[in-house]
Parts: sequence; C-alpha cells; structure tokens
Amino acid sequence: MAIIKRWLGKWIILSLLWFVLNLLDFSNLQLANTTQQALLGNAMMAMLDSLVLCWVLAKSSKRGAALASLLFLAVFGMKFLLTAVEAVYLPDLQPIFFSLILNGSISSLIWSITAVALNDGFSSGEPSDENVEKPDWSQKWVQWLYKPVILAILWMILFVIFGGLIFMNLAKMIDPQALAVYSNLEMPDWVLPFQGLRSLLWLLVSLPLLMQLRGKRLSVMLLAGTTFGIWVGSNLFMALDLSAGLRYAHLAEVMLECFVFGLLVVIMYTKNKKASVSSSE
Repeated sequence: MAIIKRWLGKWIILSLLWFVLNLLDFSNLQLANTTQQALLGNAMMAMLDSLVLCWVLAKSSKRGAALASLLFLAVFGMKFLLTAVEAVYLPDLQPIFFSLILNGSISSLIWSITAVALNDGFSSGEPSDENVEKPDWSQKWVQWLYKPVILAILWMILFVIFGGLIFMNLAKMIDPQALAVYSNLEMPDWVLPFQGLRSLLWLLVSLPLLMQLRGKRLSVMLLAGTTFGIWVGSNLFMALDLSAGLRYAHLAEVMLECFVFGLLVVIMYTKNKKASVSSSE
C-alpha cells in the first residue's frame, strides 16, 4: 500500500507539473492555447507521459544528476526534437521551430530534475550494478554500425505499414471527408528516407536511458515499447490543426508503430544477463 501511495503521489505531482509546463510559452512569456479542447489534450498527454515516467524511474539503475541527464535527453529528444525536425517537410511547423525547441528544452529539464528529486533526490551515490538484473547491451563494434541501419529500414517499413493499415482504415471509418482532403497533401519523394534518418536520431536520444534500465529482458522490452509509444504518440493529443477523426487515427497509428519499434530496439541490441550471485551463496 505504501508503494502504491508513493507512485500515486509522484504521478499526480509530475502530471500537474507537466500540464503546467506545456501550457507555458517561454519564448513569448505567455500562456499557450487555453481552449477547452487544448486543455483536455494537454491533460491527457500529461497524465500518460507521467505514468510512463514513474515506471521508468522505478526501473532505473542510475540516480541523481546522471539519471536526470538521461531523462532530459530522452524526453526532449522524443517529445520535441523529433517533432521539430519534421519542419523540413511540414511547413506548418516551420514558424514554431524555435519556440518548440526553446519551450521543449526548458520544460523537459524542469520535469526531469523534479522527477529525480521526487524519486531519490540528488544526495545519494550511484547504486552498485553487481546484483542488479539487466539485459546485456554489449555489442561488437561492427554491430554498432549495421544494426542502426537495419532499425532505420525496419522503421520505414513500420511507417508505411501502420500508415496504410491503421491510419488510413481508421480515418476512413471515422472521418472520410477529412481524410479525402488530407490525402491530397503533397509529400516530398524523400520523406521515407528522411524517416529512416529520423529513427537514427531517435536511437541516439533514447539508447542511453534504455541501457540503464533494470529488470528481465521482457520487462525492459515492454517498458521501451510503452515509452516510445506514449512519449512520441501522446503529442498528437495537441495536434489541434487536425480534425478529431484524423487526430485519433494518427494517435492509434503512431502509438502502435512506436511500441513495436521499441520492442525491436531491445530485441536487436540485448540478450538476457542474470544477476550475479556471490560465491558464498
């Protein structure tokens, strides 16, 4: 019961903080969109993101500033940087590129530091890894060269499959008129290889956090998939320029494809490593 209360307390505080931080526009020193729809989307995103953050904190083997740094890199990278780079082919994002980067860096830093302070504080030393069960992330140098390429190709395949099977079918069922207009948007020929490059950036910002997670390989796989799916997909709660039907069709598509991609990252880069047992036992 005490553990549940601690989890609930952290979740509520982090949800409220994340809600407020994403409501502030630090670049213009004013409140962002405060319409009822925007506030509801912001609240949904804050609660889901914070629930995943509590799970990550519970499974982290690092503490203090080291953990805060890894959290900041992953949160800022997945929630803001990956979105901002799409301004390359999405004109709607270009005017807000600077504010997205600035607001994202400030809010991610505050959220990450607060999460670590609530979890363990910053005064304790690094825990020993000797008896901590974690997957084995060790790779030969050549594997660090070709596995990212394989994952980039897999992400491009997931991008096409889930876009065609999940998004198109759901949007056709929920809001066919909006889909007809949306389908006429011109996409550059290089959007698919760009998505492959974007997945490499994704790996760069997320691997340091994933590699320090403790637990059995299956539990780390599920946590990685959930983290990718929620932290990347929940941004669509705030995509108010899309109709509700397109927004939630995209939400299902992105969360599912990112969940699968997170599973693939752990499958490709890890193998089981049991906790060490002292010889006296």
